Amino acid sequence: PHKIGLIVEPTPFTHVSGYSNRYKELLKYLSDAGDHVEVVTPDDSKDPPQEYMGYPISYTPGFRFTLYNHICLSIDYKLVGAEMIKRHKPEILHVTTPGFIAIISSIYAKIFNIPLVLTYHTHLPVYAEKYLGFVPFIVPITWFVVKYVHAAADLTLVTSPQLKAEFDAHGIDNVDVWRKGIDTVSFNPKWKDQATRDMLSDGNPDDLLLIYVGRLGKEKRIDDLRAVMDANPSVRLAIVGTGPYAEDLKKLFKGT
Repeated sequence: PHKIGLIVEPTPFTHVSGYSNRYKELLKYLSDAGDHVEVVTPDDSKDPPQEYMGYPISYTPGFRFTLYNHICLSIDYKLVGAEMIKRHKPEILHVTTPGFIAIISSIYAKIFNIPLVLTYHTHLPVYAEKYLGFVPFIVPITWFVVKYVHAAADLTLVTSPQLKAEFDAHGIDNVDVWRKGIDTVSFNPKWKDQATRDMLSDGNPDDLLLIYVGRLGKEKRIDDLRAVMDANPSVRLAIVGTGPYAEDLKKLFKGT
């Protein structure tokens, strides 16, 4: 069994997203393997869990980022991560990026001489272009920040071959793909339900049905599907999720 220190933001335990599912699955498989994990994360929700899969969770004070206040971030100014490392003595430190906590975590890895794995889950240049496109040179600036932060990693994991290609093109070393999988317990034909299909297809269950399930952000480019729907009037689309772009999407797809 291995000892792993996991420092993640935002929290995967009360924040709903594909990222959250990935980390919950990771902890499930680490538990099955008998590995020992301690988790550090920010969470300003009311009664956050104290453990997951038997692994203890330590909370560091967090804040809501002004430009994107749907998630809780942290700079770990109380050094909760350092205390976890001293107590747990992990063989490897696994930290999420992009985020503020990755910077201080990289310093911890150097101080305690621990191999550092950074996992990249939100494509910062795309977010910057969508939300801060009015700022001159914002995309090159964000790529500089990404490259600087990931230079400290012994291994960077990205979530698609396309992202790996972009990282390689920008001169970021030691990058590999953390491949996606399907949760065959949750996504199983045994859950098939005619009433649900009727609802998602707006009463047209025999039509081709497209489903988007996830966070509703501008950077997801869900609005591109409007042209697809206009060109294929017999295709049905169901959008499931919440996020800052939800009201805009309701207006855009009204009447379809």
